[in-house]
Amino acid sequence: MSYPAGWDLVNITGTYIGRNGVPCTGSVTLSSPQLVLRSGTIVPAADIVFDLVNGTFSGQIPATDDPNANPSGWTYTVTENVPGGRQGYQIVAPHTSPGIDLSTVVPVTMPQPPTFGFPYVTLSQLLGTAVGDGAYLIGYQFPGTGGIARTVQTRLQDRLSIMDFGAYGDGTSHPASSRFATLASAQVVYPSCTALTDELDMLALMAARDYLQTNSTYRGGRIYAPRGHYLMNRNVAFTPYNQLYNMIVEGDGATATTFDFTSAPASTDGITLNGNGSQFVLRNLMITNAPGNNISINLTATPGLGNYSLLLVIDNVRSQFAGSNGLAATNCFMTTVRDCWFASNGANGVLFNGFHTSTQFSRVYSASNTGAGFNLNGMTYSGFDSCGSDQNGTYGYAMANMSGVVFKNCGAESNADDAIHLYSSTASFGSLPASVADIHGVVFDGCVTVGNGTGAAGSFGGFISAATSNSRPIEFKIIGGASTPNTSSDHALILTGGGGNIICHKELFNDSSYTALDFITGSASVANATVTGQRMLVSLSVVQALTTGTMTTILLDTTQVNDLGATLASGKITIPRGVNKVRVSASLDFAANATGVRQMFLQHNGANLFGFPAATINAVSVGDTIVSGVSTVLSVATGDTFNVQAYQNSGGNLNVSTGYNTWLCVEAIN
Repeated sequence: MSYPAGWDLVNITGTYIGRNGVPCTGSVTLSSPQLVLRSGTIVPAADIVFDLVNGTFSGQIPATDDPNANPSGWTYTVTENVPGGRQGYQIVAPHTSPGIDLSTVVPVTMPQPPTFGFPYVTLSQLLGTAVGDGAYLIGYQFPGTGGIARTVQTRLQDRLSIMDFGAYGDGTSHPASSRFATLASAQVVYPSCTALTDELDMLALMAARDYLQTNSTYRGGRIYAPRGHYLMNRNVAFTPYNQLYNMIVEGDGATATTFDFTSAPASTDGITLNGNGSQFVLRNLMITNAPGNNISINLTATPGLGNYSLLLVIDNVRSQFAGSNGLAATNCFMTTVRDCWFASNGANGVLFNGFHTSTQFSRVYSASNTGAGFNLNGMTYSGFDSCGSDQNGTYGYAMANMSGVVFKNCGAESNADDAIHLYSSTASFGSLPASVADIHGVVFDGCVTVGNGTGAAGSFGGFISAATSNSRPIEFKIIGGASTPNTSSDHALILTGGGGNIICHKELFNDSSYTALDFITGSASVANATVTGQRMLVSLSVVQALTTGTMTTILLDTTQVNDLGATLASGKITIPRGVNKVRVSASLDFAANATGVRQMFLQHNGANLFGFPAATINAVSVGDTIVSGVSTVLSVATGDTFNVQAYQNSGGNLNVSTGYNTWLCVEAIN
């Protein structure tokens, strides 16, 4: 094929073999635009066609950057007229090219208009990692409205992966010595490396951290750990700058991405946040087997003093098999823990000790830990929503120094000790601020416990135990909810007021499955708002004759009102479960007789006590004599009884009449 004189030519070849190994037949067409040579000659747009011989062709084509042609920097459109051939891709043929082999050309989108210096792309360039090669050569544009053209390289840089820093994530040990001969050479790539035994998975995480954790105004970003099992042999610590972490560490799910600290030295924590900082997110991964705490936050601070961390989020994380706590934190503000599972840790599932405000736990499960599911000391205006704590070695929830904290729809099952344990002491208070001293305004709303106290029957609170010391009070409220015992000897509530008052407010709480009564001693009391205003009112259906000069129990036998759930037998009203304070009143109608006096006495458990009326009236000369009285508010326990006695000295038998003036009423106050 001949071309105008003076045109630079470039060699071109191509070979096409079918999948069956037979050379292809057909042709290759290279289409060029209309050109004007400097001599003034017009070269119309034309196709250059090469026929395949034994599946191959070779020839020459004019250079696309020939300075004698206008425009310079144009492109050929290549059409491979063979079965399965590529259609309509563009190439350039620089005059400096040693030759073009179409088998090495990868079609790409060319810049428009084409410019000199944008050569065809070879496989070696596409696989290259140098700046300008690889993903730099491939275009990308988001298909939605407003999407702009980018390279795949810039698109991939939107999310930083620890795989970009040499992590393996295959659950197999890859020490630094497998890649580096000396510690010095390892530290060139990984400055955090301290020994050739350091795991490359860990060093990759640290390198990603260090890349983002620069001390600048715009520090931080997101570290992604794709599905895999990553080995860590030392603590991975994050530190703030100007009180800012601004860091997100995330995986592909709580059982898909695992950070495993099994090989770390004794007492080593896993992921650590150190210092006075904010905005850190840990989500969608598992942390396991740290010899110390799996996750630790600000543990170097003094509880209630020093550094504080705030606006932290732990989301969809599973923390298990730590030598100590699954999560341990000191002095946190506005921390959110949600959709997490803390299991089989050597101490507590969750330990929050210090001054904590605006803390929110939502759908957090803590189970099978050696200590408590949740161990909390020093918290105010915070909440726990739909959390569970089961089968722990001590308490489901243990707490001290709490103010204005609400537990809503939380549960505890099969814990060795109390489902919920409240305590107050000078030792637990320590250096905390006065705003969280002791326990005030803690509410358990719609909480349910089942089968707790498995460690010793009858020794632990199936729902709540509370104990005070050092004259420090506890006051809390139960709204709704229910509790079921582990054994028949268990108590729903065990309140031990030892030097500090304990006040339990209770409303609409169902503990009817317990046969053992609540155990309440010392300066402890229960106020049950559910029963306030409920009463039992009984009357006499048959007149009762009284012997003169003899104290006689009135055998009231007819129930007029009973929304209290009390019982009546032999003239005595018996107090049901859940009633703590009552007011008692009575009235007796003595038949007409003008001789002597008429007396009425109210009795509690068969005896007269302070606060009970003992009314004495001289008999009237006309009509019946009516005697009545009302007690003060009286403390009671389940099974206590009340009855009324009468006395007359008319000189003969005298009847107590039936009707509206003979009755006994017990009204619940709480």
